[in-house]
Amino acid sequence: MAVENLVLDRLAIIGNVRVYSRRPSFLAVPEQNLAWPFGDWKLECRADNLVVTAGKILVAKMLMDESGFDTGLTRIEVGTGTTSPALGDIALVTATVRKTIISSPIRTGNVVEYRAFFPAADITANLRETGIFGHSTAGAGLGSGELFARALITFNNATSPADATIVWTLTFG
Repeated sequence: MAVENLVLDRLAIIGNVRVYSRRPSFLAVPEQNLAWPFGDWKLECRADNLVVTAGKILVAKMLMDESGFDTGLTRIEVGTGTTSPALGDIALVTATVRKTIISSPIRTGNVVEYRAFFPAADITANLRETGIFGHSTAGAGLGSGELFARALITFNNATSPADATIVWTLTFG
């Protein structure tokens, strides 16, 4: 087969992040018969992410089953930095809070969704950036582990704090 007849198929990893909020759990009023004891989730913002170079290397190392890379993506972090994501990023600019991804990621075909819950009391700030981290070294400490992807968001939770769920969706294809 001639080279000019080959169809190039490239693996791309693209995604987005969404921030949802609801009435803070410490203000719940169950007798108001809300759909959920704390109210319905409201979409606050949506942003495309950038899979950074360290994230691409993370995938390569996971595919090779290198030591420490069998845990996948496990943490979502938010911060107040406003610098645009760049391929060379290895951390958030101004990390504020980090949470563990809740339950197991949801996979539908080549799309994987990750969620983390941030109680209002933990995120009383004007959040401007978020990142998703992996590797066995990704612990509770800010910036630990390997940054996979980063995005700028717009979620001012400083004046009227709300609970938030951050949802990262990654599409492989």
